[in-house]
Order: sequence, then C-alpha cells, then structure tokens
Amino acid sequence: MKTRLSVHLGLFLLALMSSTAWAASNVSFSQAVETVDAYDYVEVTLNVDKPDARNPFLDVAVTGSFSKTDGSERKTVEGFCDSGDGTVFRIRFTPASPGDYTWSVGNLPTGCRGDNAHGRVQGIGRPTQGPDSG
Repeated sequence: MKTRLSVHLGLFLLALMSSTAWAASNVSFSQAVETVDAYDYVEVTLNVDKPDARNPFLDVAVTGSFSKTDGSERKTVEGFCDSGDGTVFRIRFTPASPGDYTWSVGNLPTGCRGDNAHGRVQGIGRPTQGPDSG
C-alpha cells in the first residue's frame, strides 16, 4: 500500500512538473512607428503571455539586432523589462543616419516562443540631434 501511494504521488508530481515546465509562453511583438527621424528612437515591444521568471529585471535577457537593409551599420541592442510581472519588455534603437533598417529579436525569454520576431523601420530626414545637427 505504501509503495503504491509513493508511485501515485511520484506520477502526480511528474505530471504536474511536466505540465508547468513544458508550457511555453507566447511572445508577441509590436513596433510603435514605421518611420523615425535619425537620432530619434524606435521602440520594439515584446508582450509575454505567461511569464515565469522570478525576477524578470535580472533573470531575463532580451536582445535585438538592427542593421540597414544592405547589412551595414549592424548594432546589437539589449532590451529591458518594463513590468514587475515580466509581461512587457522593450528594445529601443536609434538610427544614426537616414535609410531603411531591419530588426530582429534574437534572444527571447527562456521557455518562450514567438512569431514575427522581425520588422522594418525607416530612418528619415536629417539627424535631429547628435554631433552634426548644427
């Protein structure tokens, strides 16, 4: 009887752990604007539907890659958590010159999956700030 109870308890705990450990969170992505002045920033927002990090500010790393469509001016940018429960992360990028840029998110929170982890933004006009803005 005792062995049977331990086996049942063990199977129950295994089922409970596997259902929580393998339940992947979905991540959706949004981009605030499609065009931005050079030296202004574009923000990519990641929304996590079921976050599970104990401390999303320290335990989760999110990075984005930005470059001109021709592959030049490639930058890797670290994102940050913008909610206490780990449901919102943001990555901000500032184009240094006018042109067409692409972005992708290469590092999602652990256990997350997401579609459309890429997009485009157009840097327009003369730089509004920075060394050559006169």
